[in-house]
Amino acid sequence: MKKFIVLLMVTIISLSATSIGCAKKLNIDESKTQLYVWNFDGGVGHTWLDSVITRFESEKEEADYYREGKKGVEIIVMNSKDSPLKTLKNSSYSVFFLEGVAYNTLAAEKKLLNISDIVTNNIEGENGNIEGKLSSNTAKSLKAYDGNYYVLPHYQSFDGVYYNKTLFDEKKFYFAKNPEEYRSSDPEDPGYGFILNNSAIKTCGPNGVYEDGQGDDGLPSTMEEYERLCNFMVASGVKPFIWLNGANASYQMKLVNALWASLEGYEGTMANYTMSSGTTKTKIVKEFDEFNQPISDEVVISESNFYDIYQQESRYYVLDFCKKVFSNSNYFHSDSLTSTFSQTDIHETFLESKFTSTPVGMILEGSYWENEARDSEALARVIKNHPDAATMEIGIMPLPVKVKGTVAEGEGRAPVVFDMLSSYAFINANVKMKHGEAVERLAKDFLKFCYTDISLSEFTEKSSVPKDLNYQLTSTAKNNMSYCANTVWNAKANGKVVVPISDNMVFIKNPSVFSMYSDSMLWKTTAGVGYSRPWGGFRDGNLSAKNYFLGMKKDSTWWNNLSK
Repeated sequence: MKKFIVLLMVTIISLSATSIGCAKKLNIDESKTQLYVWNFDGGVGHTWLDSVITRFESEKEEADYYREGKKGVEIIVMNSKDSPLKTLKNSSYSVFFLEGVAYNTLAAEKKLLNISDIVTNNIEGENGNIEGKLSSNTAKSLKAYDGNYYVLPHYQSFDGVYYNKTLFDEKKFYFAKNPEEYRSSDPEDPGYGFILNNSAIKTCGPNGVYEDGQGDDGLPSTMEEYERLCNFMVASGVKPFIWLNGANASYQMKLVNALWASLEGYEGTMANYTMSSGTTKTKIVKEFDEFNQPISDEVVISESNFYDIYQQESRYYVLDFCKKVFSNSNYFHSDSLTSTFSQTDIHETFLESKFTSTPVGMILEGSYWENEARDSEALARVIKNHPDAATMEIGIMPLPVKVKGTVAEGEGRAPVVFDMLSSYAFINANVKMKHGEAVERLAKDFLKFCYTDISLSEFTEKSSVPKDLNYQLTSTAKNNMSYCANTVWNAKANGKVVVPISDNMVFIKNPSVFSMYSDSMLWKTTAGVGYSRPWGGFRDGNLSAKNYFLGMKKDSTWWNNLSK
């Protein structure tokens, strides 16, 4: 009952602050110009925002050009895990940092301010503008609606697998290059092919380059090797995976999507949003042989055959692997099925598991997870009980790039990771009506300040998470970041990031079909009762990977029925 009352009070306070704007901060400094900012406080938290506000307010301490008779500015923040998007039109908040932002829809509804000027005008003290920091696809996609910018990328969530490297090192969960250094010479032994000791030479890993500092040597380079790793972990008394059992099974989808992007590659994955693979061919399954193995053709994807993309061979092999993982309790910790557990509970179980009789090797998460574990003090509690946890190294795991065999030197691929959460920053279109032209200028100045080089580096330093822009980290920032944060940054810097956005009008006009934020249609099957996520299809529908995959097949009728 006490917990219910607290939640009720928080909800009332949050709703009140949304409607009247200044209710949360009682001590307004009337000598300054106020700016109200709403920050989604999950994932990256608000330490980064506190820091940028301190610098901005200090820089504007003598500013008397926003409101007559006022000097300096005051940023008033609502840190909340609620979404204010439904009440945006009447909100007194002017600048927003959120996730789950369908920016084309909001722009069409006239709820977002045109910020093209701050994106294209040069930044004082820098040799360029914000637009120059955007990738070509991001720039084209963000202004595809009418040629203007309405949002800027906020944080990137690299959904996928994060592994306990310290545990892997201790258990020697790495593939050996040379047979004479195999742990076992018996092909039937689960330890066959793995290193005998830590001085053994490891395989070159998914990127096909030995000892290049990317941390993938010895890790599974193919789906076949990944399954062998999981079996060896089980034989060694280690649970391969743990995840949050959310209401919509979105955490299990982190494995599905991450494996798909890595196996398919950047061009083939992005073609699901751009409706074109350029000159790159993707394998499309046409039928299955007598052994239920897919027979595929290599094709170039365009709008004329786009519906074929739902039969990408990579999807089938990912489903085949995930069927085994999701259906076999040996492959995951029992807490993965506990619906009452929060992210904090799962983080704590994972971090502490190394010191228990049921260690866990990998967690399905986003790149924000470590920041959440710090903010919730889950990490601190584990370190208090197990001081050695302070030196554990946990990082994003490079994933397989082929189906079978082992990637040979020079034949690998740099990491391909998925940015899933549609996280963007924007200014409320009603800012001038609510607060006047001066505050509109202030909102633009503040948002632009958040995208200076120093602010971008500081953001990643404070949150452990990158943004979808091109920028460099200062040496201080890199030194202050954890092992995990540095592996995430290296995945961005040395690999390719799939951002599910596009300037294609079919994508823009059919947001529910292509959204990755909510109940993605990209994996919906007509097999069984039409499951929209593999977890339900495998666990509740008892579908095979082939059943699920064939149920995803679409034809020209489906394509013709989309809005054009």
